[in-house]
Amino acid sequence: MSDEADQLFAKIDTDGDGRISDHELLVHLLGQGQDDHTISELFRELDLDGSGYIEWNEFEAGYGKMVQAAKGVSGPRSAPKRRGFGGWSGVDALPILNSAVVGYARVS
Repeated sequence: MSDEADQLFAKIDTDGDGRISDHELLVHLLGQGQDDHTISELFRELDLDGSGYIEWNEFEAGYGKMVQAAKGVSGPRSAPKRRGFGGWSGVDALPILNSAVVGYARVS
């Protein structure tokens, strides 16, 4: 995965335990101007195993799918929901993650 994804994961994982909690994602993205409902929905989509945490492999998979969708690789925006990516299109979800990257760049 890209350095951007690595940096973003590390930025959101504030306690450095190698996984992102719902609280870490919420705090980070609220700070980037996202609403709590959207953040909660994104968390559920990224937490593939339902553990209550987003591990690196889940984050990497979700980030990669969002990047592909944003580039138009995954098909039409009205595609049916699928677990692990849901009805999120890259057009919808990538700006949320990218806002976190922009926030990271401003702080770094």
